[in-house]
Amino acid sequence: MKKTEGQTNGEQKATYVEGDASSGLTKREYFAAKALQGLCAGRTEYEDPMVDANKAVELADLLLVALANER
Repeated sequence: MKKTEGQTNGEQKATYVEGDASSGLTKREYFAAKALQGLCAGRTEYEDPMVDANKAVELADLLLVALANER
């Protein structure tokens, strides 16, 4: 499996393994998808899905800020 990393429109792409579902996603999109997956894991009842989607994006943005501050 080949690892690839790219850049488009000024946004850095996440490193991914060819054929992985994360291919072509920005780091923000990938982190938001993982956050949403975690928010939904183990739930048996759901409220407004948009609330979870917005929270996932918020968490992804916070993670990117935290990672940038480590440098």
